[in-house]
Amino acid sequence: MHILLSFEGDKELDLSGVLPRGSKRSAPDQKRLSALNKFVKRVLKSESFKGRSGEVLKIHLPDGFPSESLIVLGLGPGASFHPEVARIAAATARRRLPGALRGKKSSVLLHLDPERMTSAWSGRKKKGDAGPSRQPIRADFDFGDVVQAVTEGWNLGGYAFVEYRSKSKRAASTDLLLGFLSTPKASAASLKESVKRGEAVAEAVAFARDLGNTPANVLNPAALAARARSWAKQCGLQCQVLDDKAIRRERMGALISVAKGSDSPPRFLVLKYTPTGGRRGKKPLILVGKAVTFDSGGLSIKPARGMEDMKMDMAGGASVLAALGAIARIRPSTPVIGIIPCAENMISGGATRPGDVVESRAGLMIEVVNTDAEGRMILADALDYSRRFNPRLVVDVATLTGACVVALGDVASGMFANDPEVAAELSRASEASGELLWELPLYEPYFGQIRSNTGDIKNSGGRGAGAITAAAFLARFAEGLPWCHLDVAGTAWTGKEVGYKNRGATGFGVRLLVQLALQAR
Repeated sequence: MHILLSFEGDKELDLSGVLPRGSKRSAPDQKRLSALNKFVKRVLKSESFKGRSGEVLKIHLPDGFPSESLIVLGLGPGASFHPEVARIAAATARRRLPGALRGKKSSVLLHLDPERMTSAWSGRKKKGDAGPSRQPIRADFDFGDVVQAVTEGWNLGGYAFVEYRSKSKRAASTDLLLGFLSTPKASAASLKESVKRGEAVAEAVAFARDLGNTPANVLNPAALAARARSWAKQCGLQCQVLDDKAIRRERMGALISVAKGSDSPPRFLVLKYTPTGGRRGKKPLILVGKAVTFDSGGLSIKPARGMEDMKMDMAGGASVLAALGAIARIRPSTPVIGIIPCAENMISGGATRPGDVVESRAGLMIEVVNTDAEGRMILADALDYSRRFNPRLVVDVATLTGACVVALGDVASGMFANDPEVAAELSRASEASGELLWELPLYEPYFGQIRSNTGDIKNSGGRGAGAITAAAFLARFAEGLPWCHLDVAGTAWTGKEVGYKNRGATGFGVRLLVQLALQAR
C-alpha cells in the first residue's frame, strides 16, 4: 500500500516510489512508471481531484504493479503547509486504509517530499494580505518536525477505545514506512529521533484518551492514583500519592470540601521528572491538572442530559499525567513537576452545601455559592501547594467552564495569564504543537464579581464572563507566581471523528505541554 501527498494545484505527482527501488532504474521499470503516471493522471482528472485540504482519493492500481492500491491525500495550498497539516493528513490516511489492511499486521509506505514541504511554506501572512478569517500564526519548522507530526498523526489515526466492548479487540497494528522523494537535509539519526519523539507523544495522547474514556465506576480517585503509579514506573518518573489523611495534614480544605459528598476519598498526585546532567538548582516547570473523576454538580446538580460525559472531567489531569510520561522519555533539559488533585463530586448527607464557607490551604476563606464550580476549588489548593517548589512557571489545565465552550467552541482553548511574557511563551508552544489557544482578559473589574460578603472570595461570579471570573478565582491563589490557566472544556472531548481525533476524549494539551517543556530555557 502506498500513500502520496499532493499540494493543491500540483500539476504532477511523483509516482516513482511506487515501483521497487534499485541502484539504476531499468528500461522495463521506466516503461511501467510511465504507464502508471498516465493511469493515475487519468483517474485524478476523471475524479476532479484538486489536492484541497482533506481531499482523499483511493485508486485501485492495475495488475502488474507492486501495490494493489494507492491513496492520494490533498494538503491544500503549499503556502499554508505546517506540520499540523501533515499530522491531520497522516491520520486521515490511516482511517481510510482498505478494510483488508486493518485486520492484520501490515505496513504502508508514505511518501514525503522534504524539499517541497520545507520550501513551499511562505511563513507568516504578509502585511495587507487579509482574508475572511484570522488564522493562527504558525511557528517556523524543519523537516524533522514534519516527520514527528506524521508519526503522531499516523499512530493517533489508529486509536480506538474498545476496552469495554465484549466482542471487540484492538486492531492489528499497521506499520508506517517513510519514503523520501527528495534528499532530506537532516541526518538519518535526527530523523529517527523525530520518529521516536512522535511515538512517545502519540502514546501519551492515547494514554490520556484512555483515562478520559474510562467509566467513572472504574476510574475513581484511588484508581487514577494507581494508574499514575504504573505509568510513572513505566516512563521513569517519581510519583508521590497523598491519601485523604495526608491531604488533611496539608490543610487542603477546598479539595476536601469537593470530595465530602463521595464515598471515594480524594487523592493528590505529585509526579517529578528530573533531567540528567541538567543545571543544578534550575527552577522547575509546574503542570497542574484538574482531575474530577466524575462531576454530578454536587447539590447544585447538573441536568441529566449529558451528565454521562462527566467521567471526562478529569481530562486536564489526564493530559498532565500523560505529558509527564512523554517528557520523561524525550528528556528535555528542564525539570518538570506534575500536580494532580483528584476528587469525585457527588451528593450525600455529608456533601458541601451552597452557602458553606471553607478554608483553603492558602488561608483564604471561600464561600461556596455553587457546588458545580468545584474544579477551581481543587485547583486552588494545588496552586498553593506548587509554591513549595519555587517554580519558574506554573500552568494549570482544566475542563473548567461551560462558558469557555460557548465562547470558543471546540477549536481553541481559553488562555489566561498574569504576565504577558507567560502568555507569549504559551503561545509559542501552541504555534509549534498545533493545539490552539486564545487569550482572554483578566482585567481588574472582573475580580469584583467574585468578592464575597461572607468570606474572602466566592467560587462563582455568575453567568456573565463565566470563564473569566473562574480564571480570576484561580489567579487569587497564584499571586506572586508566573502563572497561566488553560480552560480546555471545549477541546478535551469531541463528538466528531475527524483527522487525528476520535469521538470521546481527545487528549488535548499533551502535545502543547511537551512542547512547552522542550522549549523551556
